[in-house]
Amino acid sequence: MLTPYRALIELRNQRGAPPPDPLRRWYRIENHASGKSELFLYDVIGADPFFGGVSASEFVAELRQIDAAKIILHINSIGGDVFEAKAMRTALRDHPARIETRIDGIAASAASWVGLVADKVVMAPQSNMVIHDPYDGVIGAAADLRKVADVLDMQGNDVAAMYAQKAGGAAADWRALMVGEKWFSDRQAVDAGLADVVAGQAAPQNSIKRVIEETYASMVQPRDDERKGEEAENLARAWLRHQASELRRRHGIAA
Repeated sequence: MLTPYRALIELRNQRGAPPPDPLRRWYRIENHASGKSELFLYDVIGADPFFGGVSASEFVAELRQIDAAKIILHINSIGGDVFEAKAMRTALRDHPARIETRIDGIAASAASWVGLVADKVVMAPQSNMVIHDPYDGVIGAAADLRKVADVLDMQGNDVAAMYAQKAGGAAADWRALMVGEKWFSDRQAVDAGLADVVAGQAAPQNSIKRVIEETYASMVQPRDDERKGEEAENLARAWLRHQASELRRRHGIAA
């Protein structure tokens, strides 16, 4: 079935694109006197001789030139090459500046997770995130296709772990969402924990992370009544045992 994201890519491929302009820049860096720099990632991730795009080498080289205390990374991209995006993500994670990612239009596929290592992720009103399982095109014998399938599963698990690292939850659950392809509105991305706030709106009080933290805190907080305190402690211990059991079950780890 042609999913909405793949339909978007197919339409782009059918329309084609003009030959890349050697003077065209995929990014724009704005340095401000306040010690803030803005980086605009408004293209496909991974350089292509026909469609253009941004390579990790270009991105990282420019990023390393920034010595501002804060970097605002603006994203409007349909995604691209997973390995190029991984290198960009690593460079962002290792940069000493405080980083804020802003989704200005769409952050799909690899563009949905490349900026999640930021200290803060902001969705512009009416912006979208799209997550899906990795896919590839390959020609070869059955053994070749099986090898590619194994690599795609490996990359899918890596990406699912990135979503779980940002939003919480089990990587296996995020992988299930990826397999079905999931579109998030601005508010849905925040509610899911992939973003922290919608620009111009108050931070939510019911994010997944906050609910988990408050639930655990309510179970272990001191009680005036000693018996209730013991019950709360036992409940907390049982909850932690259950969480550990679920993790072992999902990942096939022996007790």
